[in-house]
Amino acid sequence: MKIRKPLKIKELTVNIADITFDQNDLGRPDLQCARQELAVAILQTFLAPTDHKDWYRLYREPPDKAEIEKRLAPVNKYFALLDPEGPAFMQDLTLEGGEPKPIASLLIDTPGGKTLKDNLDHFVKRGGYSAVCHRCCMIMLYALQSYAPSGGVGHRTGLRGGGPLTTLVEPPEVGATDWQKLWINVLPQSSLQDAYGREYAGTEPGDWTRILPWLQPTRTSERKGSEWYPADIHALHLLWAMPRRIRLDAETLKAGECQSCGCHSEQLITQYKTKNYGNNYDDSCLHPLSPYRTDKKGLRYAIKGKEGGLTYQDWLGISMQNQTPEAEGVSPALVVRDYATKADDYFQQAAFKASLWCFGFDMDNMKARSFYCQRFPLIHLDEVQLDDFHSVVETWLRAAFSAQNALRTYVKEAWFRYAKSVKGTLSQVSAHFWQQTDTAFFAKVAELAEQISRDGAAQSLNVAWWKLLQHHCLKQFDQWALDGPAQDKDMKRIVGAKNKLIKTLNSDKNLKTIKGDRDGQDIPKGV
Repeated sequence: MKIRKPLKIKELTVNIADITFDQNDLGRPDLQCARQELAVAILQTFLAPTDHKDWYRLYREPPDKAEIEKRLAPVNKYFALLDPEGPAFMQDLTLEGGEPKPIASLLIDTPGGKTLKDNLDHFVKRGGYSAVCHRCCMIMLYALQSYAPSGGVGHRTGLRGGGPLTTLVEPPEVGATDWQKLWINVLPQSSLQDAYGREYAGTEPGDWTRILPWLQPTRTSERKGSEWYPADIHALHLLWAMPRRIRLDAETLKAGECQSCGCHSEQLITQYKTKNYGNNYDDSCLHPLSPYRTDKKGLRYAIKGKEGGLTYQDWLGISMQNQTPEAEGVSPALVVRDYATKADDYFQQAAFKASLWCFGFDMDNMKARSFYCQRFPLIHLDEVQLDDFHSVVETWLRAAFSAQNALRTYVKEAWFRYAKSVKGTLSQVSAHFWQQTDTAFFAKVAELAEQISRDGAAQSLNVAWWKLLQHHCLKQFDQWALDGPAQDKDMKRIVGAKNKLIKTLNSDKNLKTIKGDRDGQDIPKGV
C-alpha cells in the first residue's frame, strides 16, 4: 500500500501576486475592503515606481500577472501562513504559549467572551467562520492588525487606532481596470521621500526586517518607553503595522469548505493563539491611506468611522482640506494629496470624474456597531480655482451646520414643553437632515466646480443653497413636529417653535452670508 506523505505545513504560502488579481467574493464588505488595501500595500512595498512619470507609464501599460509573479518571487517566502520553524505573515515570530481562540475571533465584530456568556449575541451570532482557507485567513489577519480596536488589557489597537477610516482613490476613467483601481493608490518613491524624509529608506533585501515586522521579534510593551515612534519606523512599515501578538495553530487544521469564500481546502485554519502587550505604535505615526485630524494641542489622530457613516459634512476635509470650526485641522490622506499631482499631469480632462472610496468600522470602544463603505466625488481644480472653490464650499458647510442646529433645537421645542430640561441630542434629526440634503449639496458642488471661473456664479449658487436649506429645514420640521412624540400635540407651541426656526434661518450669521440681500422673512412658495 502506498503511504501518502503528510503535506508540509510550510507549503501553506500564499502567492501574493494572486491578491492583486483576485476578485472573488469574500462574503463580507470589511474583508473585501481589506483585500483592496492589502493589494495596494503589496504593490506599494514591492513594486513602487520611481516617480510620477514611471507611475503613469505602468498605469497605461500594466505588467501581466507572470511579470508580477516574477518580481514578487524573492519576497513571497515572507508570506507563509503556517511555518512552525520561522516567520509567518502578520504573526509574532517568537510567541510561546498564549490563549487559544477560534479563528472567527480574528473578525472584529465577532462576539467576545462576556457577550457569549451573557447570551447577548443577537445580531452577530456565534459559530460562524469556524474554518477558513489560507487566502481568507491572510486577509482576516491583515484586517485585524490594520483596524484593531482595543482588545482588553495590553491587546493593542492598530497603528491608526481602532476602526480607522481608509480612503482610496478610484480612477476617473469609465471602465477602469482592476489594475488601475489599485495602481492609482500607489505612491511614487519620490512622493514617499518628500512625505517621510529620512524615515523612508530603500527596499533592498536588508531592509525587509524593518519593513515587515513579523520578520523580527516583537517589541513587547509591558512597560512605558516601548512605543514605536516615526523615527523608529521605515515608512513602508506603516502599511504592515502589527500590534497584536498572534500565531496560527498548525495542529488544528481540517479539510472542508471555507466558511468565508466557499472554496474547498485540505488545510482549513480553525484556531490561533494570542498574547497581549504587542507592538505599541505612537499616534504620531501617519498612515498614508488615512485622513488625520489635528487637535488644539497639535496632536494628530487618524479619523475613525462613525455612527451613521460619513456625510457631506466630512467630505471637504477628507478630499481636500477642511478648516471649518466643526472640523478644524482635518487633512486628507497622503494618497489623496498625491492624486492632485497625478491629476495635474495626467487627468486634466477628467478632473471631476474621480471618486473617493471611504471605508471603516464604527466602533464603540471594543464593540463594532457597523462597517461603512461609501463613495464621494473627488474634484480637482487648478490652484487659483481651488482657493475660490474651497472658500465657497466652506461657507456652505457652515450654513448647513447652522441650519441643522436650528432644526434640531426647534424640533425639540416643538416636542417638549420644557425642552431645556430634556436630555438627549436628537441625533436622529441631525442624521436625517444630512441624509436628505446630501444629493442637493453634491449637485451644487458639481455646478460650482464647472462655473467657478465665471463672474457671479458663486453668488447665484450661494442663494440657491440657502433656498435649499430653507426648504429642507421647514419640510423636515413639519414632519418631525407633527409625526414625532410631541407632548400633547400643543399646536401653539409647535407654531411658535416653527416661527423661531424661520427667524433663525434668516438671521443666523452663517446663513446670512449665503442668502445675499434677501430679507428672508417670507419663505417663497415651492422653495
